[in-house]
Amino acid sequence: MGGDNFRFGWLKRFPEFHDIPGQNITLAGVNFTTDDPRGGEKVTTGAFLPFGTASRAGQVIEDSTRCAGSVLRVRLTGGEPELIAWGLRNPFGLAFAENGRLFVTENGYDDRGSRPLWGTPDFLWEIEPGAWYGFPDFVGGEAVTAEKFRPPGKPQPQFVLAQHPQEPPKPRAIFPVHSSADGFDLPFLQ
Repeated sequence: MGGDNFRFGWLKRFPEFHDIPGQNITLAGVNFTTDDPRGGEKVTTGAFLPFGTASRAGQVIEDSTRCAGSVLRVRLTGGEPELIAWGLRNPFGLAFAENGRLFVTENGYDDRGSRPLWGTPDFLWEIEPGAWYGFPDFVGGEAVTAEKFRPPGKPQPQFVLAQHPQEPPKPRAIFPVHSSADGFDLPFLQ
């Protein structure tokens, strides 16, 4: 979280907005202190909590099927969404191969906000039902704590989760940093 998100207008319209996990998670108690773009001096925010709400070590955040960064399925006849996979930072393009396998493109992290990451690429994932893809502590299966993700002149990113739901899978393809892989075709999988 940070002033960059304030400029998009969500904080004023939805002050309680925050990421929601696809299964119960336990936080490590890592918080981020930034200038308060609403006019205050400083504010401290933890992961998976509203802006200005600090986390504490061991705090459990409950899951929801309608979680952030996820792939959901809704039957053509309607009904409640079903969680297929979660833990994506910014899933964008989705496509099915002829054999029924689902692929998703994901836009990587940015060097912005209160927890910036450096040099993170975009990805093509083959979606495995029930899988967690690593957000917010992994980039394409690599830990955010790797030195290569430290932005120049900024602190080394830390894990915000005390425990990870599973080891995230590896992407099917890695695209260049900021390539904005927003859509795609799958002729190579026919």
